[in-house]
Amino acid sequence: MFDVCTGGNVSGSDIQQHRTYGGHQLQLSSSRHRCGGEPERLFQHLDHVYDMPDTQAPTAPSSLITTTISSGQINLSWSGSTDNVGVTNYLIELCQGAGCTTFAQVGTSTGLTFISTGLTAGTSYSFRVRATDAAGNLSAYTPVSTATTQGAPLLSFVQSNFSAPQSTQTTVTVPYTLAQSLGNLNVVVVGWNSSSNQVQSVTDTRGNLYVLAVGPTVFSGFATQSIYYAANILPASAGNVVTVVFNAAVPYVDIRIAEYAGITSVNPIDAVAAAQGNGTLGNSGAVTTTNPTDLIVGANIVASTTTGPGTSFTSRVLSVPDADILEDRVVATAGSYNATAPMSSGSWIMQMVAFKGGTFVPDTQAPSAVTGWSHR
Repeated sequence: MFDVCTGGNVSGSDIQQHRTYGGHQLQLSSSRHRCGGEPERLFQHLDHVYDMPDTQAPTAPSSLITTTISSGQINLSWSGSTDNVGVTNYLIELCQGAGCTTFAQVGTSTGLTFISTGLTAGTSYSFRVRATDAAGNLSAYTPVSTATTQGAPLLSFVQSNFSAPQSTQTTVTVPYTLAQSLGNLNVVVVGWNSSSNQVQSVTDTRGNLYVLAVGPTVFSGFATQSIYYAANILPASAGNVVTVVFNAAVPYVDIRIAEYAGITSVNPIDAVAAAQGNGTLGNSGAVTTTNPTDLIVGANIVASTTTGPGTSFTSRVLSVPDADILEDRVVATAGSYNATAPMSSGSWIMQMVAFKGGTFVPDTQAPSAVTGWSHR
């Protein structure tokens, strides 16, 4: 048999593999160095010249590992396949639910990893992977690997407080009387009986960053109100003090604060609404939420007296003596929602913020090492 590497004839145990091209049988000896160390490439070239079909499937990938990252994400990794020509893709298949057997392809990867997102919290997912080459040959599957997403975080109220001084103020403080937990959400409602002047800053002693969620909503000749929040707060012992500073002295400041757990730590606002009017029912107006689970916080400032929370809401603060409310509810489906609160009569401003339920992602990256330091 003719050896394409050496130009001579070989037989017996020295023959490694052979193929037929154009009626001529060529073989490749086991002495790889005779073809410059890459004999397979010669056969690949001959396959192309003679248009030989590739019918050899890749070997099966192995060692599939599934790692739960969050309530909606599982990461995959595996060991690669080999192929006589080359692996072009890995096909990832998923099956949802404990004990499931019906798999469907959910993605492809040219590498040895895959990120599966958009999953349901607290749910078991099984995965398997196989390889394919340019000819469409499919390998066997990896053994199935199963992981369960993290459970949905519990949206919950933690604590609240208020301050409603009855004289003009430029600075008002309100403490959180209990210790505060890492990653929670602080909400600060700021109202005052004036349609002029502005909030200059909202801070606390722990150094959390407060952002305007909605407002200022101005009712000319009556009042102004805004809602601020600080997401992913730092832990604090009892007595973390919120300080609101105005650009000038304003009358009848009414500040309500609340802490919540289970809110997503990044971009937590889903939707906001605000309205003003006269009558016996304050109404923020409706908005459509997009997140599956939201905390809806409503707050008002009134010319008379708020008589209680709106339908489906729980009152967390009803300030004294102003009778302005901070209320909330948790909704488990996306849809149209508004915040309402009944009152005796008169002018009102009503605001609403829908915060997304989610997963806290802690900062685990250490600072870089100090360089260029010397002792003197």
